[in-house]
Amino acid sequence: MMAKGGARLAPFHSFEKTLPAGVVKEVRDLEQKILNGTFRVPVDEQKPISD
Repeated sequence: MMAKGGARLAPFHSFEKTLPAGVVKEVRDLEQKILNGTFRVPVDEQKPISD
């Protein structure tokens, strides 16, 4: 749904300063791939099975 405007990632707020720059970049790069349609997040819509 993110690619269609139905969802988005929450902001990092002050955590962005404590996260390694590589992690922030990786998240931002993946976010962009989702938005431009080059990465699709698989969705499992089956009913969960409980013990």
